[in-house]
Amino acid sequence: MSTWSARVLTGALLALALAGCKPAAENVAAAKSAATRPAPPAKTEASARVARVVFVDQEKCCACTRKRIDSSWKALTAVVGATPRLPVDRYHLDTQEVQAEEFLSKKPIMAAPGIYFLDKAGALVELLQGEVTEAQIRSALAK
Repeated sequence: MSTWSARVLTGALLALALAGCKPAAENVAAAKSAATRPAPPAKTEASARVARVVFVDQEKCCACTRKRIDSSWKALTAVVGATPRLPVDRYHLDTQEVQAEEFLSKKPIMAAPGIYFLDKAGALVELLQGEVTEAQIRSALAK
């Protein structure tokens, strides 16, 4: 994906997220489009090990999005601990666009937050989005 395309996608996702919590027709169309994409190739044992976690959220958002973000961040920190055994980075879609763009270009999110689980080479192992639980995070880390 080109840098221009990624920026357009980032801007569109940010506009949708900041517009409120009610799903828009564009969200439904984007979800249908994403569902028709071919599945990524199967992961090998060597490439499927999570080596880094990136939490992509929003700094400015409505109360219900803030609740989802805070709940998911709390679940992530509960699983990885105060001193994580692997790197955990956090970027805001609306104030750290350049940093967040790297991960959105791998796979865009439909609902903040997005938690990207990456292998040593930086390839995407798993993406969780929206409000997630400790169990979901543990499952992603086990891949």
